[in-house]
Order: sequence, then structure tokens, then C-alpha cells
Amino acid sequence: MAQTQVWLVSTVRSFGDEAGRFVRFHRATGFARQILFFDDPDDPWLPRLQCMPDVAAIACDAAHWRSLSTARPDTLEGRQVANANMALRLAREHGADWLAHIDSDELIYTDRRPICQILDTVKGDMARFDLREAIAPDVAARHTFDASWFRVSIPLTEVARLDPALRVGERWLRGHIASKVAVRIASEVERIGIHWVDIPPMTPETPKGAFLLHFPCIMLARWREHWKRRRDGTGTVGGMGDHRWIQAREAWDAYGDPIAEQAAFARMHQMAPALRDRLARDGLVEQILLDPATLAP
Repeated sequence: MAQTQVWLVSTVRSFGDEAGRFVRFHRATGFARQILFFDDPDDPWLPRLQCMPDVAAIACDAAHWRSLSTARPDTLEGRQVANANMALRLAREHGADWLAHIDSDELIYTDRRPICQILDTVKGDMARFDLREAIAPDVAARHTFDASWFRVSIPLTEVARLDPALRVGERWLRGHIASKVAVRIASEVERIGIHWVDIPPMTPETPKGAFLLHFPCIMLARWREHWKRRRDGTGTVGGMGDHRWIQAREAWDAYGDPIAEQAAFARMHQMAPALRDRLARDGLVEQILLDPATLAP
């Protein structure tokens, strides 16, 4: 019996060597093919990844948008959705079984089983991964994925009971609160979105042993770049939750002042070891140790 073919798609605007680490990690996780759309067509990682047989690295230049018969969407989400649905068409044409859509600052982590074995356990047509959000380490992170402690996603009813000092506005997580999905290619899926299948509506199933690890700005330099892009137009989004606006305003107010920037970054993304240990006992954070060999650029 042929092995289940699981593909991965992401729209990339990489920071440093993030793209190379992303590809190596997901190759080790068992993804048969990775389709990466480079939002910046001049990204130096684009030609390096185009040489890899299991990677389709596509420049999102004017020719790309003409091939999709559309103008370049103004928002990052619009470009992500257009690219993801191009990948869906390619996956169907080439006989893939599943397609997962995630961001380039995220990793799909498994319990050492290949991703295909985990998705083989899913009875429905859409798998949604348990979400974990990285906490910036006590010392400066060496790269985008250099974290070992993670916030556990919890229901909003439980978030409301947390100490307000642990929240940003009404949220426990600093980034998105919805996870990401993989969709079965042979299903009736017509259009996929950022966090779900847009058409037709599908009921998600959460497979055991697979997690979406989100690394939202665990490096000061990446944090600075993230909020800069939100304001300069290269990373414009269609909307942000109140907790994201709180972070944006604090980042923009601190911008250009190294001391204020470090203080804002630490307040939002770092956690004192004593607090971390207490929250770990409460099941709110957990440690996940990634194999460094799978994260080499």
C-alpha cells in the first residue's frame, strides 16, 4: 500500500535563516512536499530552496499574480489564501492525500511518528492541530524556533478566570487563538482559508500526537521587524484582535528606544522561571524539546 502523501504550504516572508530551518524540520517530520510562496520575490533563500527536489519555492512577483488572474492582494491574509488555494490545485493534480496550511513562523510537531501516520488515524476530512505558543527564552534566542517552553491553548472561559497580569487584554495567547488545519485532498474542499476550510464548512478532528507550535516573535529583532511590517505595508493584515492592538501600540510607542523596546518585548513574550514553573504545575505551560538537528538551516 502506498504511503500517504502529505503536503505543506506556506506564504513566506522569512527572517534570517528561518526558511531553511522551516524546510529541514518539516522534511524530518515526514512531509512529502513543501510549497513555499515567497512574499518577497528577492528573498535570498528563494534560489537556495528552488534547488531542493521536495520543495517548490515560488516567487510572488508580478508574473505570479498574473498567473492567478488577480491583482496582488493588499493584505497578507489575502495573499496567503490565494497561494494556499493554488497549492490545493497543485496537490490535486499531483495526487497528494493531505495539504496542511501554516505560517512560516510555525512548525507542525509530532510525537516522533511521521505526519502521514498521524493523519492516517483521522476519519474525517479536516484535521486541526492542538495549538502551543512559544515563550521567549530567558537568554537571547539564536533563531526563530529557539524555544522550549510553550503556552497551552485553553478555552476562553478558562482565560477569563486567569490573573489579569497573565493576559493581554482578554487573551492568554499573544498571537492567534485559532490553530491551523490539514485538509484531505479527496474531499469536497473547494477553498481553504487561514485557519479552516472556507468552502464547504467542515467539522475538524484533532489528531493525537500532533501539535502546531507557533513562535510569535521570540527574538527581539524579529519582534521589532514584525510590528514594523504591520505599519509599513509589507505585512498589512485585514484585522487584528484587541490583544494584538495592545501589543502593536506598545511596540510602536517603544520603537527606536532600545531600553523601551527590550522592556516591551520582555513583558509580552518572556516569563520569569518561577512563574513558568508554577504555571507548568497548573497545566498552562509545558516544555517541548525540539531536536536541534532537525532545525539546522
